[in-house]
Amino acid sequence: MDDLHMQQDSRLNSTSSSFKLDEGFAEDSQQHGDQIQNSFVAWLNTQSDEAKADIAYEILRTLRSTDIAAVVERLNPLLHMDPIEKLPPEIISHVFSHLDASTLLTASLASSTWRERILDPRLWQDLYKSEGWGIDAQEVRRFEEAYSDSAHNEFKRGTGERRRPSAQKGQSLFKRRATSDWLKSTPRRVSTDVAGWKEQHGIVEADMDTAHEKEDEIMADVTAQSPQRPNKRSSQDSGDEMYLDHNSSPPVDPLPASNLILLDDSGYGRMDWAYLYKQRQKLENNWLKGRFTNFSLPHPNYSHEAHSECVYTIQFFGKWLVSGSRDKTLRVWDLDTRRLRGKPLVGHSQSVLCLQFDPTPQEDIIVSGSSDSSIIIWKFSTGQKVQTIQHAHDESVLNLRFDRRYLVTCSKDKNIKIWNRHALLPTDPDYPTARTGSGVFVPTHIIDIRRLDINLLEAGMASGVYKSLKPYTHLMTLDGHNAAVNAIQIHGNTIVSASGDRLIRIWDLSTGHCTKAVPGHQKGIACVQYDGRRIVSGSSDNTVRIYDATTSTEVATLLGHTNLVRTVQAGFGDGPGIEAEELAAARAAEQKYEEDVESGRLVEDRLYSRRLRNGDFGTSRLTIGSRLPPGGGGSKWARIVSGSYDESIIIWKKDSLGHWVVGQTLKQDENTQSSIDGDANAHTTAARTSRRTRPRPEDTAERSLLNDPFGLRRPNTAPDQVAVSNTASLGNGNVMTASQIMQAAMNTSLASVQTGVRNITNISTMLGGSSTRPAVQTAVNQITTQMQSTTNSASSTATREAHPNPTSSEPLESSNARSRQATASRTQPPNAQTNTAPQQQQQAHGQSVSRVFKLQFDARRIVCCSQDSRIIGWDFANGDPEIEECAKFFIGP
Repeated sequence: MDDLHMQQDSRLNSTSSSFKLDEGFAEDSQQHGDQIQNSFVAWLNTQSDEAKADIAYEILRTLRSTDIAAVVERLNPLLHMDPIEKLPPEIISHVFSHLDASTLLTASLASSTWRERILDPRLWQDLYKSEGWGIDAQEVRRFEEAYSDSAHNEFKRGTGERRRPSAQKGQSLFKRRATSDWLKSTPRRVSTDVAGWKEQHGIVEADMDTAHEKEDEIMADVTAQSPQRPNKRSSQDSGDEMYLDHNSSPPVDPLPASNLILLDDSGYGRMDWAYLYKQRQKLENNWLKGRFTNFSLPHPNYSHEAHSECVYTIQFFGKWLVSGSRDKTLRVWDLDTRRLRGKPLVGHSQSVLCLQFDPTPQEDIIVSGSSDSSIIIWKFSTGQKVQTIQHAHDESVLNLRFDRRYLVTCSKDKNIKIWNRHALLPTDPDYPTARTGSGVFVPTHIIDIRRLDINLLEAGMASGVYKSLKPYTHLMTLDGHNAAVNAIQIHGNTIVSASGDRLIRIWDLSTGHCTKAVPGHQKGIACVQYDGRRIVSGSSDNTVRIYDATTSTEVATLLGHTNLVRTVQAGFGDGPGIEAEELAAARAAEQKYEEDVESGRLVEDRLYSRRLRNGDFGTSRLTIGSRLPPGGGGSKWARIVSGSYDESIIIWKKDSLGHWVVGQTLKQDENTQSSIDGDANAHTTAARTSRRTRPRPEDTAERSLLNDPFGLRRPNTAPDQVAVSNTASLGNGNVMTASQIMQAAMNTSLASVQTGVRNITNISTMLGGSSTRPAVQTAVNQITTQMQSTTNSASSTATREAHPNPTSSEPLESSNARSRQATASRTQPPNAQTNTAPQQQQQAHGQSVSRVFKLQFDARRIVCCSQDSRIIGWDFANGDPEIEECAKFFIGP
């Protein structure tokens, strides 16, 4: 019954839905309008574009202005499509990567969307690297983590959990900057990793010299300069950071605000690479324009910390610099404070001629070579003498280089020697495989592992027949040069050596064989550098030359010095993919050369060869088959710095044609005076500023001259604490007598006599005007007379020791060096201090003390040493605090 009713209801509903009463009008106008519109659109699509435009114009003319504006607004997305919003981020980043910095900054002004994409840190990081500029990735990582830890504590306080940034690859990280107020409100955790302290607390793998165990205390005062560190751990631990619990960590000062940091939404900091790029470009422009400030080691206020004689060798690494001198000592300097760290390292019996050091916790080492033919290994962090290799060579050790595996040394005895740095088993991959043969000598304690079965070798090791080699064991001697080997470089398994026999030799470190001999220089070679692709050398023929290491061909000759080129360093700024580009450039140069010869534009005759040697066609040299283009390649920021016995330092740069040209010429004697005057000017400015708050209007700069006319005030002694001579002590009428001036001069170190005489002259003018000038002149004459004998003897000795004549095997320090030193000591004035610097006495007489022995540069500064006992530097940050903040990340060029 129920089923019947349901079927009837279904039929009724079906009938009612299909039947509609016709009441005389229709309401289905929408369907009819749609049909008309569809027909119109179909007809419009059959028309040409020109006809469509005319029809649209006629239709728009019939509308009101407000309706037309609404139509235009609806059309705007079609008229102004922004590709930045439409295209994927990966494609946009690829397009932007082909633009230079100037174009990118101009494009960033288009809109906020463009600016956000263009300021992507990843884009500027790639742009930075494409310039050929180096970056300290480890320092960048530490910097980012420090700010991330400080910021992240606010987001994850007390959980002990470290979240990673939510931003994914391809997304930008332009968020908010870390302000000082925000950072002060966010305490940071303290890292207990000792890597940041540049110390090693484990045992160096070398035999300890028990005769010098007490020298552990040589630099005991260093620890007093460092803050206490909680939970110190061994440096052999992994590099992963350990963090103290947030609630138990001691309070620390918040990190300062930095323009270098960008924070993402989760509080993690990332380097602002656009800002870093800007500061690096400012720094490079300072190099090009010659904008720098001068400095010297030690600081003029602490001149007693200087070496007592000329400085032969230096190296700096981060904030540390190590120097070796004719006074037989090494000294460790802090470049930030320009002060001596600890006591001088004493161990050599004659001049320190060469050194290399690495302050990192993994290495913690200084190696030095001397005229006494010995090599000493020191512990950098403490100054402890770890090991001494007596009679490492038959004559003076002229240069040395080491890597993590080997120490390589060269000498005036014409030989190169290789030593292991760590204990070696016969099964170790670094165990030597060379055998005695032509040009190679292998000691008998080296096993020929190639002739032993592995089972016999292991059995012999187990039974003690074959023992491991102790650290710094002599592995092999390379004999091939016919004169003193003045310089060496090690790069991978390749050794490059330069000698007074006018040849550069390339050696295979594994076999000891000489693979190439590179000619080119007309006289002996004094210095060499090798980066794996190029060899750069300086010679007594007054030139700097660049060679393709693969083909041994010369690609550039730099003419500019007028005397022996004693030291050279080059940075070519090779960017990614540079080798393929330079190979193509070399082939293109060859093709152009052949076309010029065939067309007659270039005639190869004796006149052309002479003009080529004279540099009439620039410094670049074309050699068929070279893998480097003329000039040696490199980026536009490539730089070579050379120092010479002509008392100059030349900064070479590339011109628009790729030729090397003189960018800047620096003089050490001018820098010496500038560094002293700069400190004096800064002191005078500070005195004038503070004068406003003093009850008496005294001129502090003038009073400092009276207190300490020779600039030899001891450290930690304020000007007001120095004994001040009253007006009576200056003589009648406030005028200093000749005897008083003479006594003041001779009671101080003669190393600063020139500064002292100048200050005394200023005092005389300040106090007595022209009436004191005769007294001053009399004092100067007396000082000059007493120093004359010492100057003549010591200056000639320093010049002979500075470097051998590269054209011969003239000794770096002759056998009677000690007798000459004794003679100089006997002729020294009785009132002079024992640390008298003969080369500065020579400067007081107007004679040269500026022959450059050694220089080094990094992205920020040049440091060099010479016959002066002071170490001189040029800082191209030029006092800019923004550049100084970023410079710790820069490497290169």
